[in-house]
Amino acid sequence: MSIIHDIVTAAISSVLLEVTATPKPGNVHRYHDFPDTKYEHFVVSAASMHKPLIDLASRTYNKVTKGEVNGLDIGKFIFECVSYAKKWYIGGNTNLGTSTIFSIEVPALICTKLLSKTYDPKEVSLWATRIAEKTTIEDAIFFYKAIRAANPSYLGRVVEAPIPDVFDQFFEEKLKENKKTLWYVWKHSSTWDIVSENCISGLKTVIEGFHAIDKYLSIFRNWNLAIISAYLELLSKYRDSLVLRKHGRKVQEEVSEEAEEVLSALISDIKKGLVLFHHVGLIKQFKTLGVQNEPH
Repeated sequence: MSIIHDIVTAAISSVLLEVTATPKPGNVHRYHDFPDTKYEHFVVSAASMHKPLIDLASRTYNKVTKGEVNGLDIGKFIFECVSYAKKWYIGGNTNLGTSTIFSIEVPALICTKLLSKTYDPKEVSLWATRIAEKTTIEDAIFFYKAIRAANPSYLGRVVEAPIPDVFDQFFEEKLKENKKTLWYVWKHSSTWDIVSENCISGLKTVIEGFHAIDKYLSIFRNWNLAIISAYLELLSKYRDSLVLRKHGRKVQEEVSEEAEEVLSALISDIKKGLVLFHHVGLIKQFKTLGVQNEPH
């Protein structure tokens, strides 16, 4: 059963390493808090995920050894992660996106390791899609409850859509009546939400981030630099949905261009790159925009 503890330890460590990496524009880190969401909140939130992660990993392990990969209670896992975190601090959302990604990533890792004797990212991606496709209406209901509990500040409203709005008082009845599984909810919301997009694409960006960290670890031999470099690479290549939603495409493109410029400088010369990081205005711009991304 060491596989369970290995994967859970890796999951919690990834959250702690990400939030600790400094500096990251738009994110809480060791020297940058937000009024209602602080560095310590993310640390405590990561620790609070231990029991839900152990339960999910154990459930998956037991199912797979019996030849099953359904009935994993993915939605309940997400709800428990959010609820447990809220017991330990008073503040904003810290783990809705993270727990949503983990809800399929952890089972996918278990399946890949047990059945293929490896952690091959391609296999993990295939299993992530299969697991997401097998989600249920009950998973969708718990996912809605998790969002309502987390109440993220960036949340928009859904109008005239095939899925109910999160704060519709009849959301549970509507999901059941229209037979909307969590896969369907993710598929519909993937057009504007990067977490949902990852859930239906076999963790595409997550796995790309894994390869980026691996690449920068070989370059810098330093976890902190590897994480912020991977962050900048993804920021330069993909839209930040919060920036786009709040400030439009022009600002989003400026942020991506500056991220690419800083990353290039960082690879060429670490000290000069870090100086440029502050002088180019990327961090200042994010603070001015009031953007905060929950770590994934």
